[in-house]
Amino acid sequence: LAQPTTLLPRDRRPIVMWSERTERFASAARLALALLLGLGAHAGKEALAPAEPALEAMGLGPVTYALLTVCPIVMGIATPTMVWGPLFDSSPKAALLLAPLGEASAAVLILAGLAALAGGHGGVWLPGLLLAAGLFLSSCCRSGVAICQWALVGRACTFPSLAFAVMVTTKHFIGIGVTWVVPRILATATNGGATDGVLAVQFATLMPHLLSVCAAALLLLLWRDKGVESSQRRTDSEGPSEKASKGSGFAACAGDPLMLLGIWRALAVGTLHAYHSVRMELLTSTGMPSVDVGTLVAFNDTVGLAVLPVFVLLRLFIGLKPMLVLVPLLGFAASAELLRNSASATVVRVPGAAMEAALITMSVAEVLSPVIALSLVAVSYTHLRAHETPEHLV
Repeated sequence: LAQPTTLLPRDRRPIVMWSERTERFASAARLALALLLGLGAHAGKEALAPAEPALEAMGLGPVTYALLTVCPIVMGIATPTMVWGPLFDSSPKAALLLAPLGEASAAVLILAGLAALAGGHGGVWLPGLLLAAGLFLSSCCRSGVAICQWALVGRACTFPSLAFAVMVTTKHFIGIGVTWVVPRILATATNGGATDGVLAVQFATLMPHLLSVCAAALLLLLWRDKGVESSQRRTDSEGPSEKASKGSGFAACAGDPLMLLGIWRALAVGTLHAYHSVRMELLTSTGMPSVDVGTLVAFNDTVGLAVLPVFVLLRLFIGLKPMLVLVPLLGFAASAELLRNSASATVVRVPGAAMEAALITMSVAEVLSPVIALSLVAVSYTHLRAHETPEHLV
């Protein structure tokens, strides 16, 4: 018979408490590093909107700027299923290293292209090739960073809704910081022209990319294959009822709540992202200085994050499904108010109460829309698993 632990000599007793504390610390470290993994990609994306006035001063028209905002996500249509998803399933360590490293390399290429453009080196072709290569590489790697980040955060958090809230909150905090910093960088570089200002902003985004690469390296050191194997077992244990519920064809897609929820998220979050890319220019066109615009937008986004606890309390009374109608209606009303104010063509230094309320409402909608969709996905998955019977499991 095994001796009781209390009868063993002190130097031979297993250090159970230490190992448990070490594991808890390692889990918390993996969660923090997973959040840092997307710092570079998200900071680079968020820096585009505050830099829009400087890009316009460089000669970019509305159509060119619209194409530039699409570049970071255009390859995200194909690469998740064709590249990063299969790579993460077969070799998650390789995906974890290559995705942030590719994003950092893309930022360096864009910086080199802007430097060549500012210095007049290589005519038009060299800056153009460097910028095109950087934008293409960033568009390809951004979805890889997102896949690695969501997978790691989902494993680190016990509750899926908590993981979604942590991810959304972190991204918005990054956006708030970038929105506040970028106008100040552009203001300090006004003597060198718009090109030098954009070059300074791009140089500043190298630090978040470097932190993301360092986070990936540390995650590889803390990597445990147990989480990957358990995740694969969960995928392999998918029952026939769950597989049959997916269906195929247009009829299955039309009757699938998750598919309809995905369409809602694409329309709601997509339109809010489109507004997000032009809101700085909208306020700048009213006569507000760029630095004041950055401060105001950062404040509004902070208010949007502060509403999250209110949303949690509200869902206890009315549930999540009514939010699918309420949040788009709020966004529509706020958009109509912003359109009315912009059509008046009145130059103001400080927005009025109605316009400020509309701006805060849009910030709240930007925070709540992805949380609602992802929380409903988690609820649907939990409901499906709860109704499985033993014979459904392989």
